[in-house]
Amino acid sequence: MKNISVYLTCLYFIFASVLASADSSAKVHSAPGERFPVVILISMDGMRHDYPDKGQFPALKRMEKEGLRAAKMLPTFPSNTFVGHVSLATGALPEVHGIIDNKFYDKEKGWFPVEEAAQWLQAEPLWISAVRQQKRSAVYYWVGSEGPWQNQQATYYKTPFRPVASEAGKVDQIIQWLDLPEEKKPQLIMSYWHGADRVGHHHGPAHKEVIAQIEQQDLQLQRLQKAIDERKAWDRVTLIVVSDHGMTNTGEIIDLAKIFSQGKIKARIAKSNAIAHLHFFDLKDVSDAFQYLKKQNNFDSYYPEQVPEPLRIEHKTRSGDLILIAREGYRFSSAGFYEVGERLKESLQQGMHGLSPAHPDMATIFLAEGRGVKKGSTLAKVHMLDVAATISFLLGIEPPLQSSGKSIFPTDGSQ
Repeated sequence: MKNISVYLTCLYFIFASVLASADSSAKVHSAPGERFPVVILISMDGMRHDYPDKGQFPALKRMEKEGLRAAKMLPTFPSNTFVGHVSLATGALPEVHGIIDNKFYDKEKGWFPVEEAAQWLQAEPLWISAVRQQKRSAVYYWVGSEGPWQNQQATYYKTPFRPVASEAGKVDQIIQWLDLPEEKKPQLIMSYWHGADRVGHHHGPAHKEVIAQIEQQDLQLQRLQKAIDERKAWDRVTLIVVSDHGMTNTGEIIDLAKIFSQGKIKARIAKSNAIAHLHFFDLKDVSDAFQYLKKQNNFDSYYPEQVPEPLRIEHKTRSGDLILIAREGYRFSSAGFYEVGERLKESLQQGMHGLSPAHPDMATIFLAEGRGVKKGSTLAKVHMLDVAATISFLLGIEPPLQSSGKSIFPTDGSQ
């Protein structure tokens, strides 16, 4: 009798497990013939939060009128392209996802090779999270998307990255993905666009070339909106347009090469406009170097754990032994890295980014239109880390594994 009782108990737990598995599966699989929701995420590089107000941009204006616009979206630090795009995709801070700048040094692996970003990414990106949860994903350029991540990859992706690839070609491809049969159509589509970054750097954020460039970007966004119109697909498609950082006028260059020529610092330096990581050849030199550097009047010097929030990046192998942060009105050269003793040609630029998220010019754009978005709605601000969770909510899946953001849409269905 006892054996029969044990046997029946085992059967009960097996049956309950099967039911739980079936219920879980039902949450991510749809019935035959059902139209899946689709989220399209476009990132326009270097679009400051107020750029949509500086010209007549019909596509952006339509998104604001027909959907939602946040007054600003706050970036992570440093507010640079690689950091921002990976933070958008993972919902994780740089110290978690590991891409701490456009260029950086890892104490175990060496200098970061851009073309191998997927192998250096330490947090799950959206396109992998979607596939893991039985959703098809498609990526037309995004940092870390060009290769497999932990032996998984997007359903569709473009490689290698070509800086000259046009937005017109990207829209053509997105439309082709939208026209795939239902059983092949991606439910998540992500694409990097050039935005206004290059002209902002070359001419400064207030130059007329910035407006002209946005007009060209807007034309392609209009094409995408029209394609969705023609397919009568707004009941299933959510279009979201964001950016990685803003843009401000350039600061006075800090001549690190001159400072280091005093012989007190022997280190590898990885830097961008606002931050420099110093990796010392001999850790015995760190204390003396810190005493020397903290006397400088155009940047602040910190041990990694002493960097104030929200500028802190405490990555075990990628944060410098000392971290320098430029003060207001100054910048380090934009050259990515060098060894002490080298002097690199300083870049000529009228616009810059990379500064603290608290800097008003570093805030960027967030607009959304379509399924799940209330017409004419506004938000004072959102955070970059909330984008991945918001998209996951729209797709009906869990956010990426290391995500710390929250959906901007109420999870109770109200809005």
